[in-house]
Amino acid sequence: MHVYIYDGFLGNHKYSKILAKIETRLTDLGLNGKICRLGVIKNYQDLIMGEIRRGAKTIIAVGNDETLSKVINSLGGYDIPVGFIPVGKERNSIAEFLGIDLELAACDILSARRLTKIDLAQANQYYFLTEASISGKDTLVALEKGYSIEAPNSALIKIINLPLTHDKSGLARFDPNDGQLELYIKTEEDSGFLKKKTFGESIFTAERFYIENKKQQTLLLDNSVGIIPPVEIKLAKHSVTLIVGKSRSF
Repeated sequence: MHVYIYDGFLGNHKYSKILAKIETRLTDLGLNGKICRLGVIKNYQDLIMGEIRRGAKTIIAVGNDETLSKVINSLGGYDIPVGFIPVGKERNSIAEFLGIDLELAACDILSARRLTKIDLAQANQYYFLTEASISGKDTLVALEKGYSIEAPNSALIKIINLPLTHDKSGLARFDPNDGQLELYIKTEEDSGFLKKKTFGESIFTAERFYIENKKQQTLLLDNSVGIIPPVEIKLAKHSVTLIVGKSRSF
């Protein structure tokens, strides 16, 4: 049985027409199932765990990056396939890297049912699929074996499982199934009389990182969920099975 988890923001009237079209397309494809509409009083984990106990075979997040992230965090370690129907262009950057097109086209990808297992990363008690990012300002990153890195204030720091931006530098190939996480640091500096911007990139690989920030800046997970350091980041003990498109980036 397919269970569709509709994010609360889809209750806005402006989404009514596209949701009706999506539901019609799913019925045409023989993929109709139970629709669960989330409101402010409904808890993702309670809802999803209840549906799994009632026999759900596939959970589909309908919404944006945050919707998918919340669904993944609510599986409780169950190895049940997760699909994704991204609605709207705002806050939907993960879909591209999973090879999933927006809205109606995503229904056809669900129908093809290409399944792949992907490592999950864990930041304290939260799981994330893609990357965690934070400013270098007042940030210290500790690696294994006692090493630590304090990047310049202008730096952007990312712990990457699956990157949200294409890496054109050629410094590394990110693989979400390699049993490792990558620490990516991009710095920006002024150089020369004309103050021309220069950029530097560094990549370190490890299984575990520890992030501190003196000013309690937010660490952003999956471009959607923010948590405050100190944060320990490592590979989760379990992976997630996703329905992906043939044009996925990994």
